[in-house]
Amino acid sequence: MSQPTSVQTGDEQTGADWGALALSIVLVSAADCEWGGSGTVVDDGGYVLTNAHVVQDDYGSRCSDLWVGFTDSFDREPAEWVPARLVGADAVRDLALLRLTERPVRGREPVRIDPRPLDPGELITVLGYPGAGGQRMTLTQGVYSGVITTDDGDYIKTDADLAKGNSGGAAFDSSGAFVGVPTGGVGELGLVISAADVERFLQRTLAAS
Repeated sequence: MSQPTSVQTGDEQTGADWGALALSIVLVSAADCEWGGSGTVVDDGGYVLTNAHVVQDDYGSRCSDLWVGFTDSFDREPAEWVPARLVGADAVRDLALLRLTERPVRGREPVRIDPRPLDPGELITVLGYPGAGGQRMTLTQGVYSGVITTDDGDYIKTDADLAKGNSGGAAFDSSGAFVGVPTGGVGELGLVISAADVERFLQRTLAAS
């Protein structure tokens, strides 16, 4: 399994600016459920995409004391915490959308959701808060290893190292385009919910909110 990789402020070969993208990845705390995970700023910058299991308890009930942590730099812990509320969740596809009830002092660029097919062996970069090294972000990389079909749907397979706290974060291709949401793993492979599934979830949830 791949190992955590040191972040670069830019990638001269691909044009991806991981340092800039990291500012749109957040730490989600579900204080009343006593756990948390990662999230991604989406839509108009006032919403955060994450996994449903990050903001629900073991019985499927919604966590109510939700906070979103924003960092000012990839290698620093979140400096600002903003309250949020859950506006929609899909337990089957393991996706959830939070609405920030306050805006952070420093606005964050929302990540664009624009699905596209992946090529076998294509590089995938994951940003999130796996819990290694405290409340600091980690960047890991692997390759696109195909698709796995489960009772809950299809998932992208990757050998990128996905620890528990990476759930709800973001996976990108080598150009910095959004690929999907890390959600767990099977054996040595990490599983990512595809951008196409995320796009459909966001369209449904935003229309209903």
